[in-house]
Amino acid sequence: MNNLAKVGWSVKETVTGTTHEIPDSSSPPMDKTLKDVNQACSFISSILKGMKKQQKHLRLYLEAGEELQEALNTFAEFSSGDASLATAMDQVREFEIAYKNNFLTDLLKHNTKVSENIEAWIGRTVSDAKLEKKKFETQRKVLDDINLKLARMEAGEKQKAKLKEVQQEKEIEEKLYYSIGEKSYNFLLDTSENTKFFYIGQLCEHLKGYEQFFKQGQQYYQTHHPKIDEIKEKNSKEQQNYRLSTSNRPKGRWSNSNRGDDTKRVFSMPYQQVIDRDKPPGNILPFLDQCFTLLESSGLTTTGIFRVSPPKPALDAIRDKLDKGIPLPLDEVGDEIHMVSGLIKLFLRELPDPLLTFELYKDWMAILDVPKTEQNLKTKELIQRLPSANRTLLSRIVHLCTRILEYQNENKMTVENLAIVLCPSILYDKDPNPLTMVADIQKANGIMVNMVLNYDTIFEGSVYKSQVKVSYPPASSVPPPSGPPPPSGLPPPSG
Repeated sequence: MNNLAKVGWSVKETVTGTTHEIPDSSSPPMDKTLKDVNQACSFISSILKGMKKQQKHLRLYLEAGEELQEALNTFAEFSSGDASLATAMDQVREFEIAYKNNFLTDLLKHNTKVSENIEAWIGRTVSDAKLEKKKFETQRKVLDDINLKLARMEAGEKQKAKLKEVQQEKEIEEKLYYSIGEKSYNFLLDTSENTKFFYIGQLCEHLKGYEQFFKQGQQYYQTHHPKIDEIKEKNSKEQQNYRLSTSNRPKGRWSNSNRGDDTKRVFSMPYQQVIDRDKPPGNILPFLDQCFTLLESSGLTTTGIFRVSPPKPALDAIRDKLDKGIPLPLDEVGDEIHMVSGLIKLFLRELPDPLLTFELYKDWMAILDVPKTEQNLKTKELIQRLPSANRTLLSRIVHLCTRILEYQNENKMTVENLAIVLCPSILYDKDPNPLTMVADIQKANGIMVNMVLNYDTIFEGSVYKSQVKVSYPPASSVPPPSGPPPPSGLPPPSG
């Protein structure tokens, strides 16, 4: 009785002239404590909402990082052959991968765990607090009813026989009421304080995630900043040397004499025009046929095939010889697989009209917008609208990709990797829109992936067959293709 009295949990009420102590229905201390708990949880919920919004932005940042990586890959492909640029691009890509896969992902995981802990605490705390308050209110109502019953019995003569029995019941319920009240009040009081302690701990955990984030960044910087400084210094020297060299720039740079005339040139020429001019066997230029044969016979297991760029001066020298009508200088190529794959990419990149043509660019971009069941058919239709020489070369390129894919465990080139390195050379817009460029690149890559994975369906009738799922002997033991070209105009099979 004293515990409740000192906190104001009982008042005096007169019923029919008799005074009884009846629990105050408002129970101010209990209500205030419950209000404190609810208010604390409300504030924490607002902060939790901010945390979740922050995590949402981190996820968006991760997605943007993936787009940035793809854009960096694409830019690197367009600028392949420049060793300094390749080194810088590799450094940036390495940082983006570390930032996305380690720093940012770890921070997101850590902070998500903190917010989940807080959310669980709020739900549990509010639920338990309401339950305790309900227990108290239920017992208070029981005691209210007994007190009213007792008051009526004392006022009536006929009820006096049962008065003692009800008074005993009241004593029992009153003790229970005080016990529950004190327990509930203490529970809410403890909950209010523990909520504060818990949240301070979780705030520290939240900050701990950033502490780790900054430590990882500092460690990365300390490890890599010498290399970054080296790249900056080298770039500065090269820029200075370039400026000095421009003062002695030779005249006649626009002359075609160094690259051969249009009766021999093969690079930077309309592809169908070159095929019509030279009428090569199999509807494919001899040097390209040699390149494909070399890659199929001894390059399928080469790590980074089509991704690693060869030295630009050596590549340009071979291109200049080919443009003068000199056959592919195999002595200069040797076993350098990256030189061969680089030569194919250079040829594709220098075509005045890309292999899949500017004219059909919008139609290609629309393919992924149709239902998946129709995409292969739409792709076949577009391929049929290409010049015949383009169709033959495209078939040869995509089939080579299926062969490379058979050995992806050795060459580390997945179908997505192949699409990323080849698409910028065969499918791009004449007037690219900077706002949609990244999305268009992703669509183009998706189209290439689909062609590789569905080669037999899309290139139905080709003498080549995709056997991606079949186990093959090591690439070095695969014999080169032989035999006359088929009458269909497509190049001979590679194995």
